[in-house]
Amino acid sequence: MKSFFSRWPKWVRVLVLAVIVIAITYGGYVYYQNRQAQAAAAATPALQTAVARTGSISLIASGTGTLVSNNETSFGFQTSGTLTKVNVAVGDQVTAGEVLAQLDDTTEQIALVQNKQALLELSPNNYAVFVMVGGKPTLRIVTVGLQDPTYAEIKTGVKAGDVVTTGIQATTANTGAGTTVTP
Repeated sequence: MKSFFSRWPKWVRVLVLAVIVIAITYGGYVYYQNRQAQAAAAATPALQTAVARTGSISLIASGTGTLVSNNETSFGFQTSGTLTKVNVAVGDQVTAGEVLAQLDDTTEQIALVQNKQALLELSPNNYAVFVMVGGKPTLRIVTVGLQDPTYAEIKTGVKAGDVVTTGIQATTANTGAGTTVTP
C-alpha cells in the first residue's frame, strides 16, 4: 500500500516540501524580529513630558564635615589679663604689626611708677636689679659692698636661687649675703 504522499508526482512533493521550509523560515524570521523589537523597547527609557512654565529652581545640598580656611592664623597674648579693647571684627583682614586687641595694663603701669620712684631714692650703696619672678622681671633694690666697674658684692636683697639681671646680661647663682655677682 502506498502512502498518501507517495501517490503524488515527485515535482508536487518537492514543491510542498519547499513551501513548508519557506513557511518555517519566514515564521522564525518574524519571531526573531519580534524579540529584537521587545528587547529594544525594554532598553529604551520611557520619555517623560511636562508643560513648560516660568518659575524659580531650588537646589539644596547638605553634608557634614569640617570647614578649613586656607588663610587663618591663631594668635594669643604672652600673658594673661583682662581684655579691654578689640580693634577688629570677625572676618576682617589684618596686616602684620596691626594691634588686634589690648589687655588691661593698670597693674603694670602702677609697678612702673613704683619702680621709677624706687630708683630715685637709691643711696650710693644701693643698686636696682631685676629678679625674675614667675617669668617676669621684678625690680629689687640690693645693698652692695665692694664694687668696681666689672663686679659688685651683693650683701642683701636677693636669696639663693634668684635669677638676677641688671640689663641685657643675666646670671643665675646661689646668691646670698657676701656673694659676688659679675655682669
